[in-house]
Amino acid sequence: MKTGKDIRRLIAAAVTASLILVMCGCGAQKTTETSDTADSSEAAYLSKEDITVNEEISSDQDGEHAIEVSGETKEYSNTGVTKTGDADGDESDFYGENSAVFTTEKGTLAIKDSLIETNGTHANAVFSYGEGTEVNVSDSVIETQGDCSGGLMTTGGGTMNAENLTINTSGRSSAAIRSDRGGGTVTVDKGYYKTSGMGSPVIYSTADITVSSAYMESTASQGVRTR
Repeated sequence: MKTGKDIRRLIAAAVTASLILVMCGCGAQKTTETSDTADSSEAAYLSKEDITVNEEISSDQDGEHAIEVSGETKEYSNTGVTKTGDADGDESDFYGENSAVFTTEKGTLAIKDSLIETNGTHANAVFSYGEGTEVNVSDSVIETQGDCSGGLMTTGGGTMNAENLTINTSGRSSAAIRSDRGGGTVTVDKGYYKTSGMGSPVIYSTADITVSSAYMESTASQGVRTR
């Protein structure tokens, strides 16, 4: 049973971003910044201690996934997902190789009350790829440590819906909320999203993105990145 969920609170600006960006890889650096801010509201902050893990799924193989959903419907809750191992280049940035949680081929994934951690190069946490693919992730904590390892990643026309997440990324070029080649639709409501690596904005996108009632902080990059 989660504890502390209703105690720790952060005052958060509601931010809406609808961005169309030039497609580029993990290492792109030349950018501008844009955002629209609305009235502030409260966003619940989840920590690892708030998550009860009943099942553990892991992968330490380069290029592989801990969870893969392809053309099917799956649900996970109270799951601890751990991904180590490395990848490089376009296959991971644009097509999901080496991500911890990967959904494609018009698959539908729901994951909630879970802890997702990666520690590898090009090891994105949750990836939605392709038209007709839908990922719904809620009430979960996501942490990535390696370079080029985003929190939420959407490409190829996929859909990503997120609610009340805590995402922390510490690597270079590791946006908390990101899309790239082919874009998609990303909707984020509530939560806490922080990046601390160089070239790691909170939002980096080629998609239509809406983020509302969320606390967002970037300590070594722009908050929202376009090119």
